[in-house]
Amino acid sequence: MGNYLKDMFIEVREQPKKSIDAIDEVLNEVMDFIQKSGIVVEREAQQKMFSGKKTFSQSAIPAPSVSELGWASLNSNDEAASAKREELEQYLQRIPGSDLRVKLKSVSRLLNDPAYAKSLAGFGDTQGERIANTLSYLVFLKTLTTVITNFNASSAGFNFEAFLAVLLGGSQIPAAGAKTIADLTASDGTPISLKLYQEKTVKAGGSYNDLIGDLSRSPYFMRYVVATKTLEGKDLDRRGEIGVYQYDLTSDNIVEILFRSSSYENSQLIRLPDSVVSRERSLNFKVPKMPTIDDIEAKFYDILKAKIGNEPWFSELQAELNYQENRILFRKRQSGYENFSVGQGGRSYRPARGAPLRVFLVKFIEDNEIEGVDPNKLFELMWNAQDKARESYFKAQQQLNSISQGLGSYASANQSREFFNNLSRGAKRKALMLTLGAVRRGNQYELRRNDIYNIEALAGPYRVLARGQNDIKIGEITIGTESVQSVFDELVDDVNRTVFEIFEELSSLSTNIQGYFAGGLEDDSKADSAISSAKNIGKKTKETKDIK
Repeated sequence: MGNYLKDMFIEVREQPKKSIDAIDEVLNEVMDFIQKSGIVVEREAQQKMFSGKKTFSQSAIPAPSVSELGWASLNSNDEAASAKREELEQYLQRIPGSDLRVKLKSVSRLLNDPAYAKSLAGFGDTQGERIANTLSYLVFLKTLTTVITNFNASSAGFNFEAFLAVLLGGSQIPAAGAKTIADLTASDGTPISLKLYQEKTVKAGGSYNDLIGDLSRSPYFMRYVVATKTLEGKDLDRRGEIGVYQYDLTSDNIVEILFRSSSYENSQLIRLPDSVVSRERSLNFKVPKMPTIDDIEAKFYDILKAKIGNEPWFSELQAELNYQENRILFRKRQSGYENFSVGQGGRSYRPARGAPLRVFLVKFIEDNEIEGVDPNKLFELMWNAQDKARESYFKAQQQLNSISQGLGSYASANQSREFFNNLSRGAKRKALMLTLGAVRRGNQYELRRNDIYNIEALAGPYRVLARGQNDIKIGEITIGTESVQSVFDELVDDVNRTVFEIFEELSSLSTNIQGYFAGGLEDDSKADSAISSAKNIGKKTKETKDIK
């Protein structure tokens, strides 16, 4: 590595009059080498954030850069995002524990028990495992600190979702049009709704219809992870604690919780029809299966593939379409559940010139130099495929509407609660679909700060905590650059010192590469520093190889 980069820099430095094209060629080659080598060029803000010097600066911690478009991307076809996610997964998967509660307990112990932190370097059967285990905790703390302190509230929330999804080996769910309360799923399929708020303003809620839909289908519960921020300082100097709370809303406890909550509006959502409470109306009906957005997308592509699946550009079309995320293509921006927008003046499958999907198809055909394909004809084909893919959704919706017809007047909240609590679990799931909040669509529910902290009392006799969980609060993590540095200093020992030196040289290499080229190849000192870092990386990597 050292000789490779050294030769490249000398080539450019000693030929200052090279043409711009030649310089660009060398630059591209260098950056390609950096990417393939796993060297991460971090954002300027992150470099500032982790630039403090002690024994080692935090630049020696090899956390991937965090951005709104990086590893947090939901686009599975984004190779760069996938690479960043895989990089983070390699470290976070080593945090011990089968669920979030156990993982946070391990990290909290690291922060609060210096002796435990010191002993961490001895974990693992080989030196390689011990180094990897040490790095996993440091990457966790550095990345979490970056996510919380380096972004505005909405961006921090989205990136926090991505961070937890990676930590739990799961995936994020599109923010809109998914017909679910869940923001992400864990590796075992557990649906999780995540909330990140300032401690004083914490709350949790959302669409009552979507919640009832979640509780009416497998796995019949929604896990809430509520993270509270208590921070001081400004911008990148912010520090403080993240408190993490966890509870499950189920078809058993939801009525009791909403009835006892501090919001009167919540109690009105659970009211059942008089005809149901008096048992004049039976709950002996079949619950229609509501298709997910994944189901509709799969159906759409099955239909489309039968028509144009043999075209050499079909897979590229599928990748660039980005069906679930590219909501601007759909009516009401509801990907999956609505058809493609035909634009102002368009009708049926005949789009206006400015219809988003038509604009996309025109560009796609031009960029890929596809001959003989009419964008309007392709639009019609895709519009009809989407129309058929949505049929199962409309069928299920019609079935729901027929079930909720002719219900008459509604019993009081208390009468409904008493009736509901005496039902079987299967009957409860059906009854929820007939509650006032479910029948009259568009309602929101909300649990306030005290409701969340006292959720066990609200649930009464019903389970609200996950198995093995004894308290609503499952962890507290101290974040901030000082906290990360403190743990870092504890974890550095004589054996893994060389490893951190390598990562620090990588950071120096990245910084000097950026500076040298950004400065128009004028500052030879940066080129020399990059060459020196490259040589040291090669030397120290050999030393590490020899001790493994």
